[in-house]
Amino acid sequence: MSHRNVALSARRGYDLASSHYEAWRWYRFWRLNEAPIVRGWLASLSPGEGLDAGSGTGAYLTEIAAAGHRYVAVDVSARMLAVQREKACGFQGVLEGSVEADLAALPLVSSRFDWVLSTRVLSHISDIRAVFREFRRVLKSGGECLISDVHPEHPYTRVSIQTDVGDIAIETHKHPIEVLRSSIRETDGLLIRSLDEYRLSDLAWKPPPETFGKLYLNPDKPVFFVCRVSRR
Repeated sequence: MSHRNVALSARRGYDLASSHYEAWRWYRFWRLNEAPIVRGWLASLSPGEGLDAGSGTGAYLTEIAAAGHRYVAVDVSARMLAVQREKACGFQGVLEGSVEADLAALPLVSSRFDWVLSTRVLSHISDIRAVFREFRRVLKSGGECLISDVHPEHPYTRVSIQTDVGDIAIETHKHPIEVLRSSIRETDGLLIRSLDEYRLSDLAWKPPPETFGKLYLNPDKPVFFVCRVSRR
């Protein structure tokens, strides 16, 4: 049965797609274009304890371990977290715990983390201001946050993950860049350090046109953004 025409919640959609997620063509795109940025950021930080907020199957487990960090994983999908825990068995002490939770209501103590990583998660959340308030709460003073997501100008309407039982469409919210900026600025204690937008010409890996046609039809449109935030 195909779910392509029915946009599922992030929890339901990623539960259904969990066993196929890392075979998805866009997963490779992010591993080759987003991962080098995340890797460099993690390496720039002193080893500490972090929060991977919306961690999915643990795409950045290897990078976190290589940089000498340990972390807590939070995601709304129990099945995605289960995949991550299995992967983490080979990295003793790196994954300190996994929590099924909404990012707007984190069941974690305040001022705990040295850093927060959140990749391609805000586009599944309607109220991003609530999320930034939680990020600010759980970060230590001087802590950093790296946020990346599909750019709102990229011509897509929802995430659609291909599986052997049909496409899984997941509810998506496109937040304009100015809304992102204002949401961070209005969160007391957070400061935007940088916000970079990546277009086709900026990509480290240029995907094949036959499977990523929208990128080539709209080469001047930003594909994704990366925002670096710190807590005062």
